[in-house]
Amino acid sequence: MMVSEVFDILPRQWGIRGDPYLWDELKKELDYDIKNITAKQFRERLITLFEEKIGRTLNSDDMVYIEEYANGGMSSGHIDIVTWRERLIPFLIDNFVKAKAGTEDE
Repeated sequence: MMVSEVFDILPRQWGIRGDPYLWDELKKELDYDIKNITAKQFRERLITLFEEKIGRTLNSDDMVYIEEYANGGMSSGHIDIVTWRERLIPFLIDNFVKAKAGTEDE
C-alpha cells in the first residue's frame, strides 16, 4: 500500500475552495510505500510539505491565497490553515494510522 492512498478517503467537508487542490498536491508528493514510514514520520512530512506549499506555518490563523488553486468561485484559491490544523491534517493522520495497522495484519 502506498502512503498516497490515505488521501483516497475524502473528508465530508472542506474548509474553502482551494483545499481540495492542496489535498491533491500533497497526495502526489507523499507517494511511497506505507511500510517505509511511521505515523510520526508521516505527520512530520505532511506538516513540512503543507507549510512549504502554502508558505506559512501550521500555527498561523491566516487564510492563504494561492494562485494555482484558483479555479472559480468566491473563495477560489484560498486555503484555510485553521481547517487544516484542526480537521484535515488530523483526518489524514487517522487515515494513515488505520491503513498502517491494516498492512501489519498482512
